Parts: sequence; structure tokens; C-alpha cells
Amino acid sequence: MNKLLKIVVPLLVLFIAALIYTRPQTIEQRWELPDFSECSQISGRYYIYDETDGHDKVDTEFVITPDDPAFDELLGLVKEAGFKTRLRNLLPSGTKYHSYREGDFRWEVYLHFDEPIELPSGSTVSGARVEISNFFGDLTIYWLDEDARVSVSDKEQWLNDVLELIK
Repeated sequence: MNKLLKIVVPLLVLFIAALIYTRPQTIEQRWELPDFSECSQISGRYYIYDETDGHDKVDTEFVITPDDPAFDELLGLVKEAGFKTRLRNLLPSGTKYHSYREGDFRWEVYLHFDEPIELPSGSTVSGARVEISNFFGDLTIYWLDEDARVSVSDKEQWLNDVLELIK
């Protein structure tokens, strides 16, 4: 019985730690971010693979300003999403590779905060931006010097919703 407890208890602790680590959190719960009302602009680029274009198609860049209706919709999608940190974050990240298929897409969205912003901790940042990168379904969020590979509930729908707003 004692041997069994020595095996089961550590496994149970690891399991609970994994559940806590991967629990869904909003982007504001995960990081100490500026208030989204301080966002001055959203920019980025996207690419949709089309077999007729081959691999020669370049990224399409976009800029969305606060007076564009897509601005608030996109901020709402990002703000309300429950991002789950992936256990892969515990491993070193290597090179990403993807075999293209018709209709595949990737995008990068940058939320810009141009004015100096005081974070809840009292520190100040200026010229900051949050980057959300979708590499053909592999989501990564970058903020200051930290990055995290994440997932969201109903990922395919969420990725497509973001793509529709930035096109």
C-alpha cells in the first residue's frame, strides 16, 4: 500500500498541476496588459494559400483604426476568448513547418498601445504591442518578453472569425 501511495500521489499532483496550468484564461487574466481601451491601432498581415497562386503569394497587410467597426469587434474577440496555455510551452520551441493545403491560412495581429501606459504593477511601458500569431492553426501570443503557445475553445471558428475581420 505504501509503494502504491508513493506512485499515485506524485502522479495526482502532476495531473492537478497540468489542469491548473492549462485552464482557460482571458488574455487579461494571463498577462498584465494595458486596458484595451488604450489600444490605438490594430495592424498585421495574413496569407491564404491558393493552389493557383502557388507559394508566390505575398502576405496582405492591414491596418484597422478605432473608427472602423471591425476594431471593436476584433478587440472583443481577443478580450473574450478563453486561451488555454499548452503543455508544449514547457518544451523548447523549434522551427515551425507546415505543408500547404488549399484554403490554409495564417495571420498575425498586433494590438498597438502607443501612449505610455501604467500597468497594474505600477511599471510604465510605451510603444508596446500585443502580438497574436496564428501559424496555420498553431496560436502563439507575445507580450513584452514573454510568449505562450495557446489554444481556444472552438479554435477553427475563432481563427476564421478573426480572419474575416482582418480581410
